[in-house]
Amino acid sequence: MQPLTLINGSATRTLASSDRGLNFGQGVSTRIKVVGGRAQLWREHLALLQQGCSALGFHINAVEKLVKRDLGLIPRADLSIRVTLTAGLGSNSLVMPAEFQPTRILQIEPCHFAEPPIGGVEAVFCETRLAIQPRLAGIKYLNRLEQVLARSEWRQSGIGEGVMLDTAGVLVGGTRSNLFWVKQRELFTPDLSQVGIRGAMRSAVIRLAQQQGVAVHEVREPPAVLDSVDELFFCNSAEGILPVNALAQNQYAVGSKTLTGQLQADLARVLYD
Repeated sequence: MQPLTLINGSATRTLASSDRGLNFGQGVSTRIKVVGGRAQLWREHLALLQQGCSALGFHINAVEKLVKRDLGLIPRADLSIRVTLTAGLGSNSLVMPAEFQPTRILQIEPCHFAEPPIGGVEAVFCETRLAIQPRLAGIKYLNRLEQVLARSEWRQSGIGEGVMLDTAGVLVGGTRSNLFWVKQRELFTPDLSQVGIRGAMRSAVIRLAQQQGVAVHEVREPPAVLDSVDELFFCNSAEGILPVNALAQNQYAVGSKTLTGQLQADLARVLYD
């Protein structure tokens, strides 16, 4: 079933061919998980959209108000809502128009959210690398071709996610998620000041860990660092925390007694405003 699509508040699937999001990728997006009519990490998602638009040169005032107006009353159901904001219509010139009208695209569809496997998933290293570009670091802008190519590297159903490096050979994250690891009950995650996406769930996990008194470190490390860690997990807004039991030749602890398991159990504390 096709999702309900709203473009600038109207139910249509027609996007102008001159939209700068289509022609130049000048736009941002986020996926919001709604459970029983309650949107998770709502403020984080909308703040990230606002920040991303500003970084790409088209500041939008009152993003939250506009999106709420488009949505109206969210039904009491489990939904996936993808919000995309672009710089709107323009010529084929790279030059940003002096005056512009941003485009808002909402894709709303019913969704069944499965719980992450209790025993964790196996992960692989991807050969495709992420280009370093500090001006775009942290933003979920519309060009995701590197992740598309990386995800095409495996088709085995038993592989849960792929680990991506940047062109300097440093850990960044997964193809659709952020990456964390645990060593001696301390939490580590890649520094995304050069490349990568600062997902809303990543921020929630860091906040939860800090509330629990867990030290959190943002680091730039090569993949070899994962040879000597205790636990490994991915996270994103759709799946929450996804424990990893194996990567390459390495095995990792999973289960309720691990720090990853404790964060999973307590995650609901930071999902709703």
